[in-house]
Amino acid sequence: MKNRYLFTLLCIIIGSITIFFVITMLIFSSGVGQQRTRALARMSSFAAYAAATTQEKLMGNDTDPQAISQWLGQFSRGCGFERIVITSTTGMVLYSSQQIIQRGDDLLPFLAFPELFKTAASRTIPSLTPIQTLDGVSFNSLYYPCTIGLTPALIVLESNQDDLTLTQKVEGYFYAITLVLALLTIVMCAGIIWLTQVARKNQHKIAHTDRLAFLGRMSAELAHELKNPLAILKASADVLQKQFDPQHHHKAFTFLSEEVMRLSRLIDDMLAFSRERPLVLKKVQLAPLFVAITEPYKLIYPTIIFSLLIDNSYSITTDPDALRQAIDNLIRNAAQAMKETGSIKAEFSLEKQLGVLSLADSGPGVPESIRKTLFEPFVTSHNNGTGLGLAITKTVCERLGYTLALKPGSPTTFTISIPRNLWHTS
Repeated sequence: MKNRYLFTLLCIIIGSITIFFVITMLIFSSGVGQQRTRALARMSSFAAYAAATTQEKLMGNDTDPQAISQWLGQFSRGCGFERIVITSTTGMVLYSSQQIIQRGDDLLPFLAFPELFKTAASRTIPSLTPIQTLDGVSFNSLYYPCTIGLTPALIVLESNQDDLTLTQKVEGYFYAITLVLALLTIVMCAGIIWLTQVARKNQHKIAHTDRLAFLGRMSAELAHELKNPLAILKASADVLQKQFDPQHHHKAFTFLSEEVMRLSRLIDDMLAFSRERPLVLKKVQLAPLFVAITEPYKLIYPTIIFSLLIDNSYSITTDPDALRQAIDNLIRNAAQAMKETGSIKAEFSLEKQLGVLSLADSGPGVPESIRKTLFEPFVTSHNNGTGLGLAITKTVCERLGYTLALKPGSPTTFTISIPRNLWHTS
């Protein structure tokens, strides 16, 4: 619960900061757009004034190109522009505010955006170039279509834009900060989710360990307190049945005997689950071992068909008694699920350097509701089950270095994956 509150609080804080920077970034972006619009309007008005004044001079007595260029220089400096150049639509200079650009020069090679110049000339629409930097000075240009005399022309007006450049840099910083915050939010959320999952797994392991410890203590007490009385009850029930019901007409004796045996099995399972005897590992042939394990069950469950698809060339490193205990539990579970009628198929195959021992039965399958907790203690779908068989099997497999799993879908198939170093071929 605390982790959930912490996660929510961190998300709110980081989300709020991110939203603040996004809003600020949008405000800056809007401000830059407005500044660009104002720059276009301001430069267009000055360009229109320059065109109108030049037109008046040409229509009056002041038609000297040098005089018009000098006036453009004074006008440019007075208005704070870098330069003003009047050209033909092909880019030939007619008048210039700077002496380095002379009448008759071709201005196009000196323009950073000649395509915008040609677009403005062909469409007679003012074009404002992006900001560019030269020798540490930021400026942009306006290509303004006009008429000088009777000839179509363009006014190229360049303006210092250091303030707008600074604003754009700040906007870029806000973009970067917002991106970093967004990434930080994603990383922190992913980290918190991962830590929460790890904490849950650890809590689950601790709870599982506590249950095992409790089960160990209880099993020792139960073994001491119940084992002998149960043996006496079972012997007494058998004696009474032989004396008073030799023909087995009364089910009460049978029920009594079965329940005593069920309690005895429960105690045996609890002892087996809590007790870890030392393993005796050795290399054994898998097929003969499986034959020895399944042969007795052919007598116990005569209506179950056993199929062994295990090549004689495979051997595994194992504790035969421990593996027998694990396989016994799987076979008994399968027999109970099939109500002692059906088929059980054992197979050994190779998958990605793993030796996979599978045990499939023709039963109804494992209910979906218990699949995730199937290997935990006391989880069972059988009315008379103790819920310890698969938990014991999983513990035994883990001690042997194997991995027990239930395949999805049907038929019900349990797999025991054996690492490469633990299986061999002859």
